[in-house]
Formats: sequence, structure tokens, C-alpha cells
Amino acid sequence: MKKWLFSIPFVLVLMFGFNVDAEAAEAPIGVKWGNSILIKGQIGKVTILKDTDLVKEEKGKLSVIRKLKKGSEFRVYSYKDRDGGIYGLGGGTFVKKTASVKYETPSQTKKNQIARLSMFQEGFLASAKKGILKGQPIPIGGYEDLYDVYDYYGM
Repeated sequence: MKKWLFSIPFVLVLMFGFNVDAEAAEAPIGVKWGNSILIKGQIGKVTILKDTDLVKEEKGKLSVIRKLKKGSEFRVYSYKDRDGGIYGLGGGTFVKKTASVKYETPSQTKKNQIARLSMFQEGFLASAKKGILKGQPIPIGGYEDLYDVYDYYGM
């Protein structure tokens, strides 16, 4: 009976412990920006100032999916100049440009930070270990590389 009681918490830890790791692996890598994370491909964010509709385009018309709650922040990936303006939140969903929505763009500092982070995300370290650097036409490796440099650039 004691073995059974001790094994239940162990099984629960295994089940939930792996689940937490999976969620952490799916979290976006980006730069902290307000209450959200700025990621590559994002052009801005909207803050919901007053409960407003989340819409989806169906057969050329916008239909309401659900209400977005006041105080929520969402990433913006696109903007369409129709119906007074709509911000694309991804997955074919939009929010209308109204006084109930505050749109912000990231500062140049944030854009620079995400650009640097993206460089590392896209295999920079793995490539560097192989001696390949972005923008560098010749891999870094052994002593024979000097001749490759001469061949490529000339004397």
C-alpha cells in the first residue's frame, strides 16, 4: 500500500513535469515589450482599451468570432486599409481600428534587438561552429583557408 501511495506523486510529477517543458519549448523567443514579447515578423501590437470584437474574414465580409477583453495585448502582423482599417492578429483574425483599440509600433531599439536575436535564432551558432559566418563567403577552418582567401579576393 505504501509503495502505491509513493508512486502516485512520482507519476504526477512525471506527467506534469514533461508538460511544463513542452510549453516552455513552444514559448516564442523575442524581446520583452510591455506585457508581451516582440517577435520576428511582428509589426506592432494592439492594446484593447474597451471590450471589442475579434473578427474573421469570410466570403469577403467580416464576421465576429468573440469579444476581446479590456487590457489585453495582441501582436499585430499586418494591416489592411479596408472597413476603416483592420489590424491582422494572425490566423486570419483581425480587430477593427477604432477608439477602443490602441495601436503601437516598436521603437527602433526594439527592432534592432529583435534583428540581433533573429540572427542567433537562425542557426548562427551552429553555423559558426562549422566555421561559416553570415556574409562571409569563405569558411573558417584550417591553414589552407588563406589560399582560398587569395583566390577569392586576389592579392
